[in-house]
Formats: sequence, C-alpha cells, structure tokens
Amino acid sequence: LSFASSFTPMSRAADSAGEAPGRPGLNGLRLTRTVVVPPEMLESLKRISNALPGPTQRGNLNEVVVAGVRYKVGETPGYSYEPNPRDVAGILRNIRQGKQLADFCIATNHGHEPGNWSQESPDYEQSFAHQLIDAGADAYLCHGPHQLRGVEIYKDRPIFYGVGNFIMDDLRTPVGADMFASYGRDPRIDTDAEVTAEEMGRGYETDPGFSDPVFYQSIVTASRFEQNRLAELRLYPIELGHSERFANRGIPRLAPPPLAKVILERLRELSKPFGTQIIIEDDIGLIRPRPQTRG
Repeated sequence: LSFASSFTPMSRAADSAGEAPGRPGLNGLRLTRTVVVPPEMLESLKRISNALPGPTQRGNLNEVVVAGVRYKVGETPGYSYEPNPRDVAGILRNIRQGKQLADFCIATNHGHEPGNWSQESPDYEQSFAHQLIDAGADAYLCHGPHQLRGVEIYKDRPIFYGVGNFIMDDLRTPVGADMFASYGRDPRIDTDAEVTAEEMGRGYETDPGFSDPVFYQSIVTASRFEQNRLAELRLYPIELGHSERFANRGIPRLAPPPLAKVILERLRELSKPFGTQIIIEDDIGLIRPRPQTRG
C-alpha cells in the first residue's frame, strides 16, 4: 500500500463535492509543518508579526505565524510535522484491509521531509511507522530522501526510514524552457545535458542538489521471514558511479569492499538511535532480531 507525504497540492486524489466530480491522484498524507525555534527567536518573530500590516496571527503564547509560516518554541531548532488525522485514519484502514486479504502487506511512503539534506527522519515518522505495523503492515519503507537513513526493527518487522537511490537517471531529456531559464541557460545555445548537470550539481529552488557522493551510495535489502516474524535482514551495499562521466552515472552495482564498509558503517551509526544492531560480515550487513517473549 503506497502513499505520499511529499507531493504538489493538485497531485492528491480528491473526493467529489456536490456537483464537482472526484479527482484521481495519489494517496496523500498531508503534513502540517512548524518551525521550531528557541524562546528568544520566537519573541523576535512576534515583534515582526506585530510590525507587519494586516491582522496579527498567533497560535498561543508559545507559537506565532509569520507570512504563513508557523513557529513554536523548542529546545532544538528544526522542523516538526503533524499528520492529518483523516489521512492517517484512511491509510491505517487500508493497511488493515490489505493484511486481511494478503499474506504480506508492505507500506511505502514517498516522503522527503525534512529535506534531502537530512539523514534523520522527520519527528512524526517513527510513531506513524509503528502505527502502520500495529495495523498489520509487515514492513514500512520510506523512499524520497535520496540518501540512507536508519533501520528499525519493531515487533519483528523491518522499518526502513530511507534506503537511498537504486537508479539515479541523471541525464534527462527533453528539458523544458523553464529549466533553461532557472539556470540562466539559452536553449538555442546550451544543451539538455548541460542544464541537467547544473541542476544535479547545485539543485533547484530549495533542493540542495546531488553533487555529494553520498547520494550515490545505497543498499539493497533482503528480508527473510520465519513463522510470520523477521528472522534475518541482509543489507547489500551498492554504488551508482558518482565518479564516472555524467552520462554514465546512476547505474547500480555492488559497492567495492572499501566503499561497502563505509556505507554499512554509516548505516550502522544511523540505526543506533533505534536500538538496531548491524553486524558486518564479508561486506554485507546483517540484522538478526532477538526472539521476543509474548505474554
């Protein structure tokens, strides 16, 4: 069962309303984002809000809205997300129904939050992933961040917060006129490949781009279940040829031993906050959950 937390507004499927027909689209998980700031920053934002023309927008003593962006007080600056309750209820119902009709049910989310630059998952995701497993999912996989994030084992089920890229098709064609304009290129002189190379190198709007080799280092996972519980999880490191000529990048292959170790050690560190232990043997990562006692 697939859904998406990162999508453009008109991509989401919509129910009919009166004479307006329904709209086909993706299964959306809408998120409300709040920027977390320390108390002194919030006071400055409140002064900015009061100085701007129009009505002052405030949530409560610990929140303020400035130019449509909500801010709240927190110890660590960052981003916080609140899932839409209606979307959550619909997704959980579909997971229950899917498990009722299948031996295995896998939940996948296309989500970039808080951004492609982050190796940490958004604050809402762990709790929601646990809800999906509780509802019947045998695995949860988030794709979209373009780089590795941690692995968690919850109730003998694997949770992948980001497994990176499997195929990274850098050489896109044709490229639209708006992309040429975004990078100051002239379609009468410059080529599609030159525009794409610049986009991948320095990004587009808020996207940081993909110049860092970390975006070309991923894993392929293999889960083995016994008696309806995860017995072993194997992690095969792959790389997508970041150092090769631009047109040849993005094709997956097993990572050579030195790079395989780097990839697996990074994933091991990212997984430690979830209590996951990854053993590295012969350039393969192994997770063997401990048997759980059931009351």
